[in-house]
Amino acid sequence: FNLANLLEEAGQREAALGHYKAAVQTDPFFADARLNLALLYEKLDLPRQAKEQWRHYLQRVSEGYWADLARVRLGEKPRRSH
Repeated sequence: FNLANLLEEAGQREAALGHYKAAVQTDPFFADARLNLALLYEKLDLPRQAKEQWRHYLQRVSEGYWADLARVRLGEKPRRSH
């Protein structure tokens, strides 16, 4: 996961993608990996894959800024205003 973050920051998105995928395969409940994977899929213009990860994220995290962003990305209303 940390390597994926570093690779993404260095502009190596495809390499980062592989490491994020490995992180969620190792631990399907790893919410931060799901979040970063959703954001990276959006950057790669892969909306279907991004939405899948947003759904997984919301199954693990239901409150806060990122959960509200996930809801917006899925076409739902956020629970609170920011």
